[in-house]
Amino acid sequence: LTSPLSLYSAELAVQAVLLHLLSLGKYDARSRTFLLILASSLRVPADVVIALESETAKTLIAVSKQMSADAESKKRVDEAKFSRRWKVGLASVAGAAVIGVTGGLAAPFVAAGIGGLLGSLGLGAAVTGYLGAIAGSGAIMGALFGAYGAKMTGEMLIVPRYAAEVKDFAFLPLRNSDTRLRVTIGITGWLTNPDEVTLPWKALNGNSEVYSLRWEMEALLDLGSSLQGVLKSYAWSYIKLEIIKRTVLASLWAVIWPVSLLRAARVIDNPFSVAKHRSEKAGRVLADAIINKAQGERPVTLIGFSLGARVIYYCLQSLAERGAYGLVENVVLMGAPVPSSGGTWVAARTVVAGRMVNVYSGKDYILRFLYRTSSAQFGIAGLQPVKVSGVENFDAGNRVEGHLRYRHAAGVILKEIFGHDVDVN
Repeated sequence: LTSPLSLYSAELAVQAVLLHLLSLGKYDARSRTFLLILASSLRVPADVVIALESETAKTLIAVSKQMSADAESKKRVDEAKFSRRWKVGLASVAGAAVIGVTGGLAAPFVAAGIGGLLGSLGLGAAVTGYLGAIAGSGAIMGALFGAYGAKMTGEMLIVPRYAAEVKDFAFLPLRNSDTRLRVTIGITGWLTNPDEVTLPWKALNGNSEVYSLRWEMEALLDLGSSLQGVLKSYAWSYIKLEIIKRTVLASLWAVIWPVSLLRAARVIDNPFSVAKHRSEKAGRVLADAIINKAQGERPVTLIGFSLGARVIYYCLQSLAERGAYGLVENVVLMGAPVPSSGGTWVAARTVVAGRMVNVYSGKDYILRFLYRTSSAQFGIAGLQPVKVSGVENFDAGNRVEGHLRYRHAAGVILKEIFGHDVDVN
């Protein structure tokens, strides 16, 4: 280019590339990362790309629903046994509906017919042609949106080989009416009541299709009750002081602990150990669900705190082991009870096409207490930066002064990280 494109022309170019990617029946994490890089190079703001994605998804779903209605109308006409000539006439009007039902690819004349419908919405001819081709293909629409979300919202998504070890696993939609070109899954790490499965993720707005992952409710409720019990029933300020002393005096890390700490340990250690073990299994089930395209051919963003972050950590490990690239776009791990060093972080980073963020707080004394017997040489990601290329570190020490604060601070933290995709009052 001898001169920069106008903003209008640049936006049209980005829209054309988006539609072309969708017409291929796949809009995975690599596709979206490429689109964002292209938009940035053309000086098209990220919020414009997000708006294009949202409007495109709405239009595709609306046209698909209209096509389904047309197909039903045609079926009723056929059942009424009108003349063959009349049937042919109807077919020319509702041809796109027939192709949508049969799952075949949209023919050019059908795309043109849908284009006329979309043209009434004020869209250009090239745009309507692309949208018509995509919406007219049951194969593309089914693959792209995961059978219109049916896979994601199934009663249970349990993979047989882990069924005996993972008791509870389901995706819960936060907004039933939203269908978007991106999927975000929030994963809670402990619970004090069942509503908290979805509550921390309410700040995630409608720019993406948001789900919360329900997993091992009983174990997480037991852990949450134990954590609350430690804070309320014991002299937590004294316990915290002892933890700080042992943090400063590293040589005393494994010495005999005061009786008050040992009492707290008896309350919390077993529930944490059980939930921690099950988080590894849940992570592998999540990886299987993503590989099996529960989300369709759309990029997935994974966000979790506490043991929810550990679920994601093991999910990424499983994806890396199986070479499942291009499925996950962004990852945010908050207060992750996982090692902060080792090759597993390098492997996990390879399956994340976009950003991978480790959110930590040096003031998280509960996490420090839970890992009091761990080897200091490996470190804990939720307490310190992860020194791996491509992993961003976000110090939340000014917002998180305890492990239980992540549930309340999640929205504010995510707003600082993602901006456009989060609404915080």
